[in-house]
Amino acid sequence: TDQQHKVGIILQNTPSDRLQLTLQNDFAYAQEPGVNSVTPIKSEGSYFDNDFILQGRYDVSELVDLVAGYKNSFIDFEQDGLGGRSALLDNMTHEFNVDPHWKMSEVLDAHVGYGFRYYRSTSKDLVAAAPPPGAVLPGRDIFANERNSYTHTLDVGADYELNDVTSIQASVGVQYTKYPNAVATSDDDAINPYADAAIQYEAATDTKFTFGVKNARSGTDVAFRAANANPTLDSETTTLYGSIDHRLFGPLSANLAYQYQIFTFFEGDADSKRDKLATLGLTFIYDIFGDGTLNAETGYSFDDLSSPLGGREFARHRGFIGLNYQY
Repeated sequence: TDQQHKVGIILQNTPSDRLQLTLQNDFAYAQEPGVNSVTPIKSEGSYFDNDFILQGRYDVSELVDLVAGYKNSFIDFEQDGLGGRSALLDNMTHEFNVDPHWKMSEVLDAHVGYGFRYYRSTSKDLVAAAPPPGAVLPGRDIFANERNSYTHTLDVGADYELNDVTSIQASVGVQYTKYPNAVATSDDDAINPYADAAIQYEAATDTKFTFGVKNARSGTDVAFRAANANPTLDSETTTLYGSIDHRLFGPLSANLAYQYQIFTFFEGDADSKRDKLATLGLTFIYDIFGDGTLNAETGYSFDDLSSPLGGREFARHRGFIGLNYQY
């Protein structure tokens, strides 16, 4: 049975004319693979997921702003034991970012950025155990903290209002990741391009298009071992996404969303192999009172995961109907 329960809070404060502060916390308790971003497949055992964000923006001058922030993410799966979800996915992540912004014009805001991310596995369970004496392939105990990592991100980007109906946000750069607990026979660092770009277009007052792409390092639920007994450490994830929001008539509107993800695994038996996940969803929303407080919703979504790794491929159809109340 899939279920998810979410609680979120956002606090914003302006201590002065120059300083803006935002505090946000999102908590989820779920058994639903769509809630977190590291495992697309179903598994026994629910989990807790909490994200805490603190961000500030300081107006240094009329042309320069300084944006800085901290994010703490914590995830804990109930499935303990050798090779369980806890061993593969339990972690606490600390992220810091500093981004100076330049107001180059009324429609163009450019920035450079640096980010640091520390991923720490929190499980005491083994990812894999040494094989019994006399086994054909060599092996050893693999601890969850072998997948710990430090990631440095450097990027440049801009927010650009192309015209009254089109806006573009883009950041491109490079990521360097170090794995401090990787064994001597495993690569202990990796470099990959970084990208986070999106374009929004409002064709009319009742229609909006959004398209985007992301590429960054991420954790993974895969930890297959090669003959040298080393695990998969993480993955490079490329995401293409798009959506169309359209008001059909009166209180009835629709949302069509598509997402395609490629997970390229790093190290271990799955090194350089790719999972590919496609998701397509259509939702109809009926505004009952006309003020957005109570919506009746119904929809359908389709997920398809293709994988060169055994036991992971699936196709999933989901339909739903319900109410969404905001106050």
